[in-house]
Amino acid sequence: MTKEHAERPLIPDLAGSETVLLAEDDELVRDLVSSILHQQGYKVLVVENGQKALAAMDSRDGPIDLVLTDMNMPDMDGTQLFEHISAFHPDARALYMSADGSKIIERQD
Repeated sequence: MTKEHAERPLIPDLAGSETVLLAEDDELVRDLVSSILHQQGYKVLVVENGQKALAAMDSRDGPIDLVLTDMNMPDMDGTQLFEHISAFHPDARALYMSADGSKIIERQD
């Protein structure tokens, strides 16, 4: 093994600077995900439901780069939330998460 090969990191640098809107109703999951994202350099808007996510979006002047949302929240699901947000932030992307694997997400193009 060459010295050059040995010095390369085994895990890619996952640091970022984008803004992530995290909507998760489970406090433990929300705190863990938020902590990890903050440690990696992301700006994180943390909310516990869809209505608060929309309020956070309304009060923010800058872009929202990623909506990281639970699929199963009491007031609106993750796809409904992203539908609202993408109308105002068309460049935003969504990443859906759920502890309930029985729900199937249908892709709508």
